[in-house]
Amino acid sequence: MIDDCGANNPARLDAKTITTLTAGGSATGARWLYPYKETIFPRGMVAPTLMWDGAQGDVVYVHISSMLFDYRGCLPVSGPQQLQLPQAVWKQAGDQTLGPKAPFSIEVTVLGSKGAIGPMRTEIVIAQATLKGSIFYNSYASASSTLGGAVFRIPPGGKAEVFLGGTGCFGCHSVSANGTHLIASNGADGASYALTPTTAPNPQPSAAAPFPSFVGLAPDGSVYVNTALPAQGARPMTSPIASRWRS
Repeated sequence: MIDDCGANNPARLDAKTITTLTAGGSATGARWLYPYKETIFPRGMVAPTLMWDGAQGDVVYVHISSMLFDYRGCLPVSGPQQLQLPQAVWKQAGDQTLGPKAPFSIEVTVLGSKGAIGPMRTEIVIAQATLKGSIFYNSYASASSTLGGAVFRIPPGGKAEVFLGGTGCFGCHSVSANGTHLIASNGADGASYALTPTTAPNPQPSAAAPFPSFVGLAPDGSVYVNTALPAQGARPMTSPIASRWRS
């Protein structure tokens, strides 16, 4: 058990306040936001930021437990209604995970102006496998999504960063199963990009890729297939498009 609610707790709370906070109170009006219930996290990632709604306060009590792991933390929030979990705690949880047969329960209680609010609860799984490659996703609403959209990358052990963006509206994309190619749209056009562990953001495309929106990409990235439905009707009006290019 890891106990960060003792005399030297990070929130610098006295014993009476700790007792009030850890005892909990009404959770009426409080709502858990993130991580989503039953999210599966691979090992080797930055600790998630816990988020909630309807409970205001500068200090929280966090209880994370599983079959082989137990953590109690009295911590200051890292932002309005959010808490960045300590990386060392997250790593220890991952080191002791048993995968889906032993999910992790996460509870958060907020110290409000009138006492404890919560706990709010969720349940997640930490996989027993470590992340080997990067995770890619697109966003059209992030502050970093300039010119309408961007493709982001989360490298192993790192934070999200813009991979394609700032020079156009990048969005719908696919990554090959072996992690060597990415195809993304940039408005009406698209391109393929060779991927390596050290590929810098906004690399030069290796080839043009017409009709690139969320295509079916071969495991080695050599071929992709795309199909489109008409605005009305349930069947494609044209044959699927298959393209091959040299990377």
